[in-house]
Amino acid sequence: MAAAVLAIYVRTLCPTVAGGDSGEFIVAAYTLGVAHPPGYPLYTLLGKLFTLLPLGTIAWRVNFFSAVCGAGAAALVFLAVTRWSRSAWAGLASASLFAFSPRVWPQAVTAEVFALNNLFAAGLIYLSVRFWEHRDVRLACGLFLWAGLGLSNHQTLIFYAIPAALFVLAYGGPEMRRPRRLGLFALCVLVGLLPYAYLPIASARVPLVSWGDQTTLQGFLTHFLRLEFGTFQLGVAGQDPGGLLLPRLGVYGSSTFADLLWIGPLLAAAGVILALRQRDRGLAWCWTAAFLFFVIVVNGLTNIPIDPGISRFIEGRFWQQPDLVICVFAGLGLTALAARIDPIARRRALPAAALAVAIAQPALHFREQDQTGSTQIRAGAKAILDSLPPRALVLEQGDQVFNGLRYMQMVEGYRTDVRVMDEMLLAYPWYDRLARKYFQDVSLPGHRLFPRHDNAGDYGMKAFLDANRERFPIYFVDVSMWADARAAYTLWPSGLVDRALLNPEEPALARWIDSARSSFSGVDATALGRYPEDSWERLSLMYYWRQVGKHAVGLAQWGAHHRDDRIALNRSAELMEAMLTQSPEAPKELHVELGVVYLELANYDPSLKGRARQELETFLQEAPVSDQEVPEVRQLLDETR
Repeated sequence: MAAAVLAIYVRTLCPTVAGGDSGEFIVAAYTLGVAHPPGYPLYTLLGKLFTLLPLGTIAWRVNFFSAVCGAGAAALVFLAVTRWSRSAWAGLASASLFAFSPRVWPQAVTAEVFALNNLFAAGLIYLSVRFWEHRDVRLACGLFLWAGLGLSNHQTLIFYAIPAALFVLAYGGPEMRRPRRLGLFALCVLVGLLPYAYLPIASARVPLVSWGDQTTLQGFLTHFLRLEFGTFQLGVAGQDPGGLLLPRLGVYGSSTFADLLWIGPLLAAAGVILALRQRDRGLAWCWTAAFLFFVIVVNGLTNIPIDPGISRFIEGRFWQQPDLVICVFAGLGLTALAARIDPIARRRALPAAALAVAIAQPALHFREQDQTGSTQIRAGAKAILDSLPPRALVLEQGDQVFNGLRYMQMVEGYRTDVRVMDEMLLAYPWYDRLARKYFQDVSLPGHRLFPRHDNAGDYGMKAFLDANRERFPIYFVDVSMWADARAAYTLWPSGLVDRALLNPEEPALARWIDSARSSFSGVDATALGRYPEDSWERLSLMYYWRQVGKHAVGLAQWGAHHRDDRIALNRSAELMEAMLTQSPEAPKELHVELGVVYLELANYDPSLKGRARQELETFLQEAPVSDQEVPEVRQLLDETR
């Protein structure tokens, strides 16, 4: 089973860095750094071993690590269900249903911590089944040790570790609850947690990829407990949740039905009902309670928007563990229902049903989950670096940008002359020691940039720009100019990057247009458009078109102030036309911008007045009557007649 799953995973493996945290995890493993809270030390250490394989690129090797973990999780699901249901056919159906779910598959072919988490969750179920069969203290110790190791990778395993531990203590008899045994179990958990000792050791080296300072007890606890984010929360502490528990549970339920062929949850419901009536109902109660514990608490604590898009994808990654339990119970339901039919028919019905499920799940999702051609995230990071002059200083924000740039520079050694600094990290007090070690030629006016949500820093954006504008050409990537710097500096959208210039300096028009054109050419917008709206690639596409729009509007403003220059207006119109016809989320206001540009160009070509009227009329057709721009657009339209 494991070999077959691994073969399909390898066949669909992403060849390079993927979106989200993939770049950070690859670099952390490669350089033995410290990832974002809670640090994922076990993943980092095991990932480092895989970087030593003499196969493929560094990124491919860490992606392969996820594939091995995913295949291991499928194997443990197979073994657990086979033993529990006494049917290898049921084990096959459960393992395939889980391994090739469109929620699980992407995490098994890219560098992420979730496949390893699935391995530990599946292992807890398998060990609990074994313990139910043989109330052996060695199995109990193995379960507690396994739980500790799993928690040193991903802390959400606690929602399965607690029910599994209570199950051992409740059904293991008085022997398991004696103080000496309890002390032994606690020791096993602590041994499993030993990888966390790696964090202060690594932090003492101050590696470039290093979040926080774990060399102090407070720093270690802050990282371990994710206090900067909110313990067990997905967004930043204090962030608006964007949705309540019941709506989240509704989204989870509907998504799970779709991901598990609709039949999976139905079989699981039958499996739970029938298992609770059998002699092994204690085992069934354990994992039913674990499922409810996980789903209710995790969804209750989640504080990111539940709207369709990337935030739903981020939260959906945490639904893999409850899906695993559903798949286990689905196997039990399959055998329980088969047991109710004629024994002769059962011999054919059970294998046929199991094979149908096992084949259908990967067959239906293979094409959409094939990541062998997914190079767009790397290409986007490379295009950003290619857009920059030598020795540029870049201020950026966001995992999508920062992790891709770190991967390109630190793993592939590409454009290491560029100084990349993250706006969010500059606001953390611990980042100062890292910045002063690796960016000695960058002048920091203080120890901490003012965070946007409080006044705990000691310098702002203007001070940062003032201190470095003579040393570097400064560029922004997905960062807005702060209010304190707007009077002194202007951002000039120059393709995928924005150039920060001291007022009243302006870029040379021809060079500005050419550099932006070259920058945009590094992105295949057509390829990005083929990805679903909840993918990191689609997020990159949105950023691409946002930059196209910013550059087009910037050129239009240039043309309005330099009336003898048709080059800027023509290029602006060209970009706006492309955006309106190709961008999936072009704002309706862009019709007004394009109409105004056509009116400017009509001074040279009167026939363009007709096109200007057409764009203004299109806006009026799409905009609600209450839109504040409607009266102005109507007046402008009347003036063109």
